[in-house]
This record gives sequence, C-alpha cells and structure tokens, in this order.
Amino acid sequence: MPRRPRSAPAASPLGCQLWVEPDDTRGQIRDRMAKARASGLGRLRIFLLWTRIEHEPGRFDFAVYDTVFDEAARAGLGIKATLTANSGPWHQGTPAALHSHTGFLADAQFDAMRRYIRECVTRYAAHPALEQWLLWNEPHGGFLDHTDDNLPRWRAWLRRRYRSRVRVLNERWLTGFRSFDEIPWPELVPHPFHRSGSWSPYRPRLDEMDWRAERLVEQVGWVADEVRRHDPRTELCINPIFTIENQAGGATDLEALAARVDRIGSSYHPVFWHERVGREEYPGMIGAGVRALVEQGGGRPVELTEVISGNSIHTGSRSCAVDAGEIAAFYLSALACGADTVTGWCLNARPRDCEAGEFALLDDNGEVSPRGRSLARLAAAIARCRVESGGWRAADSDLFLALDRRSQAVELLDSEGSGERPRRPGRGGQDGARGLWLLAQRSMEEGYLASPIRLGAMQGRRPRPGQSLWVSHVVAWEEPEARAMLGFARAGGTLVLDALSGRKDTDSACHLPWPGHVVRPLDLRVNELETAADHFELETGRSPAGLAGPVLRTHVAAGAAWEALPWLRFADDKSPALLSRPFGKGRVVYARFPLGPSLLGDRMRDGWLRRLITEVGGPRHAELWCAGGGRGWVTVPVRCEQGHLVCAMGPGRSARGGTPVRFRSRRPGQWHDFWSGEQIATDAQGEFLLPCEEGIAMLWRRD
Repeated sequence: MPRRPRSAPAASPLGCQLWVEPDDTRGQIRDRMAKARASGLGRLRIFLLWTRIEHEPGRFDFAVYDTVFDEAARAGLGIKATLTANSGPWHQGTPAALHSHTGFLADAQFDAMRRYIRECVTRYAAHPALEQWLLWNEPHGGFLDHTDDNLPRWRAWLRRRYRSRVRVLNERWLTGFRSFDEIPWPELVPHPFHRSGSWSPYRPRLDEMDWRAERLVEQVGWVADEVRRHDPRTELCINPIFTIENQAGGATDLEALAARVDRIGSSYHPVFWHERVGREEYPGMIGAGVRALVEQGGGRPVELTEVISGNSIHTGSRSCAVDAGEIAAFYLSALACGADTVTGWCLNARPRDCEAGEFALLDDNGEVSPRGRSLARLAAAIARCRVESGGWRAADSDLFLALDRRSQAVELLDSEGSGERPRRPGRGGQDGARGLWLLAQRSMEEGYLASPIRLGAMQGRRPRPGQSLWVSHVVAWEEPEARAMLGFARAGGTLVLDALSGRKDTDSACHLPWPGHVVRPLDLRVNELETAADHFELETGRSPAGLAGPVLRTHVAAGAAWEALPWLRFADDKSPALLSRPFGKGRVVYARFPLGPSLLGDRMRDGWLRRLITEVGGPRHAELWCAGGGRGWVTVPVRCEQGHLVCAMGPGRSARGGTPVRFRSRRPGQWHDFWSGEQIATDAQGEFLLPCEEGIAMLWRRD
C-alpha cells in the first residue's frame, strides 16, 4: 500500500519540536501553533510520552495530544509523532524518566509496549495532521544492554558468528569455554583483577560492538513492525545520532537502520560537539552531517530531525548562542545538502528540569523571536526560489570521505591504551570521525561538495572527472575495502591516503607490510612510524604551515613512480610531507601524517589543507563558489529543474568586521539572490561582492 503523502510540495520544509505539558490549555496550544506559522514553519514534532499517557496502569490519557493534533490540523501544520516505547512509565519498572535513548530494558515489558504503540497508532493513524511516525528518539547502541534477557541473545549471536565452533572463539578470546551457553558479557571474561588492564584481547569487545549494532536494528525493526500492524501507510523515520561520530562506539549501522524505515534523519546540535569546532564551522558541519545521511542511508529520503533553534546555557559540552542569521544558515545548509525537511529543537522551552528555559525558537515570553522571523524569511525565500527553480535535489559529490565502522571499533579500543587526558590528536577514539567532519567542512569552504561514505560502498563506483576519495585515519581495513579504493583510482579518480590508514585489519592485527593489501599495487611501503612527544611542524616554503598529526609521521619506501609534492614539507628535516603518483587512469596522493586529526590539533593554520583540496579537486564543478570573505563560508550547489542554484552560508557581516563576501562564477552573467532580493551582475571575470548581512545567500541564475 502506498505511504501516506507528505505535506503538499508548496508547504514550508521548516519545522520545530513542540514541547507539550499535560496542563497545556487549548488556548496556549493554539497560540503556539499561530506563532509556529508566523515563524515560517510547516510542521511540528511532538513526543507521545508514554510516561504521561499511561501514568496509571491501563488508563490512557490522550487529552492534551488530541488537542495538539486537532489544533495542528486547524492551523495547516503537519505532525511528526515520536513514540517512546523504549521508555516506559513507573509501573513498567522505569520511574523518573520522561524519555531516553536506551534500548529495550526487559522482555517483560513487550506486552505493555505493544499496547502503548497500539493505543497511539490507532488513535492518530487516520488524523489529517499526522505526517510521520518517528519510531523513537535518537536510537543508538552506545549503552551496554547487558541484561539477563539479552544474555541468551548474545550467546546465540556468537554461535552464529563462530558457526557453532566454540574452539575458534576460545583461540581468539584466550578462553576455555566448553559451550556457547557458558559465555558471559565481555567485561566479565577477565579475572576481576585484570579487568582494568590493557592486555586482554580486543576480539570479545569487537564482537560485542557488532552484536549491539545488530541488536539496535532488531529493536527498531520491532517497533516498525508493531506500527505497521495498525498503520500501513504513514511514513516511518528514525534519527540516529552516531552518523559521523564514531559509529562503532554508538553501535550504529546506519545502512541497516535505514533499511527498516521510509526516511532517515539525525540530530545535530553544536552544544554537544567537541571543543575543537569553531562557531563559524557550524553550518558547514551540519551540511556534512546531512551528506553522510545521503550517502549512507541506503537511498532513503533524508531529513534533519533535530537542530538547535535557541540559546543554551547548561545543556551540552558548551554554551551555545544562536542568532537570527545562524539559525537560517543551519536550516538552509541542511536543505541544500539533501534534506527534504528540517526540524528544530525546540519551538517552546521545557518549563522545568533538564533544558528548562533553553533551546526555544520563541523568546522567553512565548513571542516570535528574531530567530523565528529569520526562519519566516527563509521559508518565503525558499518558496519564491522554488517557483523559479522548480524542485530541489542533492547535488553529486565532488569529494568522498571514507569511514568504516569496524575500523572505528579498532581505533576506539586502541585509544584506551593511552592514559593521556586529554589525548592528543591522533591518539583519541574519535579522531578519525571528528577529523573527517572537519575535512568535509573545509572542502565545502573551498567549493567542493563533500560526503562521508562507507569505504566498502565505493566498490564499483565510477568516478567522474575531478572526483576524489579521501581515506583519512581509517586505521583498519580488509582486502575488499582496499580493492574498492584502488578501483576508484584505477578508473580515473584521485585517492588520498594518510599515515595510519590501513595499518591494521579489522581484527586489530597489524598488516605487515602496510598499508594493508595496497603495498604491491601502489609500490609503497611504510618502514617505520615516528612519533613526537610534542608535535611535528609543517612548512610551505620557509613559512610555518601548521602541525602534522600532531604526534606522528611515517617513513616510507616508495617506488620510482612516486614523486614528492615540493610545496609541503616537515620543518625539522625538510623531508616531503606529501607524495604522489599516477595510478591507472587516476592518481594517488599519500600524506606522511594524519590529515583529519591535524585539524583537531591546529584548526586555524590550515592553508596547506586548502591547497591540497584544490590541487586534488581541480576545476570546480559548481557554477559559483566563495572566493573571499573570511573563515566559515561554505557554498553548496543544489540540483534544480530550472537554472543553477548555489546556497551560501557563513558568519554574518558584524562577525566579519564589515568585510563583504566575494563570489566567483564560472562565467560572467546575472545572478539573483532570493534571500536579499538583489539582482547581481558579475564583472568580466565572473566575480561580485555581497554584503551578506545575516550570513546567507541563495544565488540563482536562469541559464
């Protein structure tokens, strides 16, 4: 049966979470709906909180939610309804929690979970406001679901993985189990005195991370199946949060999760990002996160389910201000990079406890804020643009950034051997993932659309001219992944490899020689890994260029086809930092230091990386890009039915000290900015300046 149609194409793609309290009156809800419309929103997301719906066993109270649905329909707003079956009320043994990210806690809760899902779905499946079921909020397997109910599942999974051969498991685990039915959870395998040591085999925990990823998919599938029993039509969605962060740590198999739903989303909140990300980088990193969904979502349609829509003080790892221009940039970046809709967190603030008074799009008096007026302006600009340009689609990638969940698992366990706090870049369990995210952002600053992608998915992909695959800090791979990357270069793409990539296999055994499975075809072998107590300095010419790694570099034996790129070298011994060679129809570039992690150590001195991106990328495929105006400006081309559209986001004019932004077009001509309404003529070289007061431009040309 076909899925329920989403909101009409003319509806605003912008949305926000509506926080609902049991004592909200119809008047309050109606007023918030009106403020949502005045803020340019076309949909609202709500949580159907089981803890409040069934506060007493068997007594379901939907009164306030009935009002929300009815008032949304009256206001012409769609509802994205989030289920919380994984977070039961007090009488299910889970008191004092509104909702959570955890998996299922006890099999004894299944019947009650089914009743809760049935009551919610049958009540609202036919409601005209219902647009989507979110199966649960931000599911991830980062919790150790080591319950008594799950122990038989873990043992059965091991039996399948090891094909009922407990002897093979014992050899790798250094154990002596007589049957799979004896095997405990991995943390209980070593002697109690040895559990805090670093000398245990990785394999039990590598297995356990894989099990948790599969278990999460099973649980999402269980909720999906229960919803489908009662509603075969409405779109299903989930918003996992470990998309670019270390997916093994969050036990997140993004492609497998996407296969259980109709649409894949995620949540991106700068308040939870690591401290080495600058505020000017937020829009580009949000866009990079959406590109990860586009490439790893199994072809499913994409949304951004949550993005910060107001200021925060206490929540997260940092306080985060959001001004009117920034919130429009967050939404626009996601839409331009491939999201069909974007939903903020939150329209109105929670009134008490966690996040009380934080994140709200409305101001503290419940009125439309400057942020809301900015979103209304964005919604109007998008509507005008789509009249001229027609529908939007995500553009093709110029640059792929490889990741591998199994490699991230090895990286995570390797990092635990370090007692350094905080760990220096190159030694942390998140360095590969976080460096990749920053590489994507820098690429978009330089006018190249970047997409994080699973390395194995590159198998058989035919590159178009100028496309490149960057394999940065992918510390472990197997032969199929090596074939995929070499095939991409052989077919005409550019492959960029860095220092620690391919040092191990996914069972954490060192490849000797390394990089694994590419030594012979590339005629490149690492002889030794050199580490520094502090850092290695890079230089271009005689000028300092930044930190490499910053703690390591490789010494390699390279065949005659390799040559040094003379413009970047190590300052101490003047040796080249980059090597290059032709390979098939393409090219391979090797960096003797970690690329992404270098940005974690020295994100401001990145001129060497920008030059490498442009040299590898060659002529830009986009019709327009930013050629000056300060750090943080990203340009994203959008495929549209008529003409050419490029969305640009960056710091506003005051943050730039009044400096205008310079854009460069592939050819001279006329551009129209749907954000400002200006008609712009380039100079003879295709360049023009814009004030970009709020840090936004939506530039379109007809031909």
